Amino acid sequence: MKRIIFSGLFLILIFTGLNGQTIVAYGDLDYEDTIDFSSPNNWITINNPDTNIWEIGKPNKLYFNSAYNGVKVILTDSTNFYSDSCNDYFYMSIPWLENHWGEGILSFYHKFDTDTLVDGGVIEVSYDNGNSWINYLDDSHHMANQFIGLYEDTIRGGAYGFSGKSNGWQYVELYWFWIGLTKTTTLDYDNTIIRFRFLSDENNTNKEGWMIDDIVFRGYFITGAIDITSKIQMKVFPVPSNGIINIDANNEKSMKLNFAIYELSGKLIKRYQIINNQVNISDINSGEYIYSIFVDKKILSSGKLIKN
Repeated sequence: MKRIIFSGLFLILIFTGLNGQTIVAYGDLDYEDTIDFSSPNNWITINNPDTNIWEIGKPNKLYFNSAYNGVKVILTDSTNFYSDSCNDYFYMSIPWLENHWGEGILSFYHKFDTDTLVDGGVIEVSYDNGNSWINYLDDSHHMANQFIGLYEDTIRGGAYGFSGKSNGWQYVELYWFWIGLTKTTTLDYDNTIIRFRFLSDENNTNKEGWMIDDIVFRGYFITGAIDITSKIQMKVFPVPSNGIINIDANNEKSMKLNFAIYELSGKLIKRYQIINNQVNISDINSGEYIYSIFVDKKILSSGKLIKN
């Protein structure tokens, strides 16, 4: 059990993100929907609802006394303190349509009241229809590891989680960056499931638990504006490379291009500025990677790259 200390950048993201979305997507918004719990929603599934501590209803406690917006929320019991020995969750399936989004942003508001560094809530993600789960903070399978308002604590057993008592309603934003080449991995991004799990030990100390409201999901196109990307044809060579990468684009002189290198799992390694149509990647280890070329946060070209 420990308190997590994050970098200054993370703190800046928290302070600038308390009142709304601040992560800027690369692509253009394609889909947006909100769960405000005013009516049933097929995104949300409460596991074993007859015995699960999670329920949808009007909060009626001292600290959990009203919804963030509207009347109903999802919370760990609408009337009573949470019980001991909890390991209950609800999960939501990301609402995929016929398209394959380049990016996804999930946000929500929440309150929590638990035994500090002992009981609390964790957010987990599954890419295999719920057969295995990863704590979001440990998930390196998406292209960008960005978030606002995520954990500052761990709970018993060392898992990262929300613990203690929040200062009123807090805003959380999670970001996934999927480009088409992530399909080269064994992960099934089309069946991503998010799980909100609440855990408590064997001691009941009369705390209220975890309450969540206004869950919003936004899906973005893979490359943003089609009129930009359709005019650009790029060649990246040599492949394999010993360090110097050449980029040949038919109209690159009019744009400031950037170059990013990712592990095959999707974890970002480093970003470079393209200077004189070249990038020097001699500072990364030998191996196979994914690259992307982008301008003004629009993905222009992506592919595989081998560094000797």
